[in-house]
This record gives sequence, C-alpha cells and structure tokens, in this order.
Amino acid sequence: MVAAGILTCSSALHASDRLYRNEEYGFQIAVPRDRPVCVGTTGGSHAHGLTFNIDRTPKCVSDTPAAPGDPAEIGIWADYNAGFATSVYPTWEGCKRSPLGTSLRRELKNRVRSWGTCVFRTKDGRIELNLLAMTGSYDRSWEDEAGKPCFSYTMTLRTYRDRFQRDLIEFRKFLRQVKLTQGCGTLNGS
Repeated sequence: MVAAGILTCSSALHASDRLYRNEEYGFQIAVPRDRPVCVGTTGGSHAHGLTFNIDRTPKCVSDTPAAPGDPAEIGIWADYNAGFATSVYPTWEGCKRSPLGTSLRRELKNRVRSWGTCVFRTKDGRIELNLLAMTGSYDRSWEDEAGKPCFSYTMTLRTYRDRFQRDLIEFRKFLRQVKLTQGCGTLNGS
C-alpha cells in the first residue's frame, strides 16, 4: 500500500538523533524517544522515510506483508513527484477517501499544493489510513513541468479496528510535528 522500499530498524538511536531530518526529500519529524525507528530506503540507497511502532514493540513490520498481530505503527514516506502529477488522486487501486480528511489536514501545519486521504480496510480488521500531500513547485528550468508539485508525502497510520480511535490520537500528534519543505530543495526551501 505504501511505496515499496526496504526498512531497517534501529532501536539504538541517540537522544540527539530523535529529530529526524531528511534534507533530500525535505521533511523533518520528532520521533518519540522510547520507540524503535525503522528507516525506509529504496534499494538501500536513499532514506525516503521512517516508521515507528505505537506500542514500543521492537519489530519493524513495514518491510513485510501485514500479518495479524503485527504492531500498530505510524510513518512517513517521501518521494520526488517524478510522474509530475498535479493531484494526489487517483493514487492507489482500492483506496477509499476517508471522511477524516479535512480534520487530519488541519493537524498538518504545512502549506500543501494538493492533499487527500486514503483508507484501506481488510477483513481481518487491519486499517491503513494515509494522508497524502504534495509540496513545492518545479521551477521554469523544467519547461513543461514548471509549476507542478515536486515532492509527494504519505503519512500513514497502520492499526486495527478495535484500537483505531486510540491510535488515531497518536497519529494526530504525529501530524502536528511534521515539517514539510515548501521548495524543491532542502528544508530551508532552496
């Protein structure tokens, strides 16, 4: 459901590393101190994002298909808007727009060019809720693509039906801490 990548898990981050900054994809997030962090890469090269477990379970699950009993988790994945889309919709097959969209968007304290929500529900009670956002703008040197958003972000809550409301509170806290770039370069917008 989230972009394919490889996740490596580290529970040995130092306190000074709890502010995760990703200059390449223009975002930062404060990670709760007592949670192991799983950093997502593509082919082991670029760190695109991270996840952390809501219940402090030291297991990365995003790199494997969801299984009953997996811990609930929150994460962010970033990528260049290489397809030069102008809207987050249509995104994924099977995606249902969530009625929580507007309230979740308000939690994200960033200006975005396009945004939307997507929720997947499975028969075994798993729920994946995504807030999708696009920021930045390609400059004139991109000719036909000038003015289109340059970054796309997916902020995700993976949980279960019986604990969704409780975990949604943690997801809202997470969204309030996310900082997204407004440029197509670094967090400083260059």
